[in-house]
Amino acid sequence: PGEESGQAYILVDQEGQNVIASCLGANARLCPEHLNNQQVRRLLQECRGLVLTDPPLDVVA
Repeated sequence: PGEESGQAYILVDQEGQNVIASCLGANARLCPEHLNNQQVRRLLQECRGLVLTDPPLDVVA
């Protein structure tokens, strides 16, 4: 609560290469403890697909 969603922008540099600029927003506050509870575990087990990007590495590792 009180945090903006994360955003990412894909830019193209002078050589035509992609450069991704990220503003992590609420993703920067996510920690493993947020996912370590029964309700979240049940939702993750029942989902058919999940896309999770740009949270801190220890959250997805």
